[in-house]
Amino acid sequence: MKIAFFTNVEQATSLGCVKRLIRSGEDKLTVVSVVSVQRIRLFRWIKDYGLLVLVKKCLLKMKTEFLRFVPCGHQGQESYVSYLKSSGIDLIRIWDINSPSSIEQLKTLSPDVIIICTFSSIVSSNIIKIPPQGIFNLHASLLPKYRGPTPVFWALYHGDPTTGITIHKVSEGIDSGDIVDQRETSIEKGDTIESLEVKLMELAADGLEDLVKRLKGGPVEAQAQVEKGAYAHRPTKKDWAELSRILEERHAK
Repeated sequence: MKIAFFTNVEQATSLGCVKRLIRSGEDKLTVVSVVSVQRIRLFRWIKDYGLLVLVKKCLLKMKTEFLRFVPCGHQGQESYVSYLKSSGIDLIRIWDINSPSSIEQLKTLSPDVIIICTFSSIVSSNIIKIPPQGIFNLHASLLPKYRGPTPVFWALYHGDPTTGITIHKVSEGIDSGDIVDQRETSIEKGDTIESLEVKLMELAADGLEDLVKRLKGGPVEAQAQVEKGAYAHRPTKKDWAELSRILEERHAK
């Protein structure tokens, strides 16, 4: 089975999931990583988050996700890129996944299945048609709740007692495909975005390993999302400031 793994390279979840795929011991499993190269949109980010929040976010992430992007690694942290190289996994960098050249490249690659994990682009119907066993997305919420790009943020923001991951088939809608697996975890009083992402990474890796085993037995059963669910937009700078206040108050109790 050939798997094309779509991700944004700086995401810690991606490293955990790819490691689990390789360590699963499945025979005849080939993984190719397709990475979205993100353009820097500094002015838009400042407008959305505010300069102070943006600086804090950058400093916070430097020791976690961003350092994993650096091929040489840092202070024992393994980078996504260095792990791919050491494991013999091909890495394909793509600017626009839906461009004609990218689509032709994927057709030539001819994956049996595509797995999407923290990927910045919405794939077109032309890509959905390529893998015979389908495309599956790892989403960091219990769908249909918190569709969209920042589900972990909103789970903490709203004080949810639990959250989880959903593995669903990719359709032309946003996080609206049929569900093949869901796994739940509690949100503790002291949790932050970073600590919650670690919990969800383990759940996602477990679910992905099981999905690959199920796919080897043929098409997997899936359940339609009956409820529509609201789209969770990207947080504004006011939202980030409010979350900081909420977490400080919550952690002080």
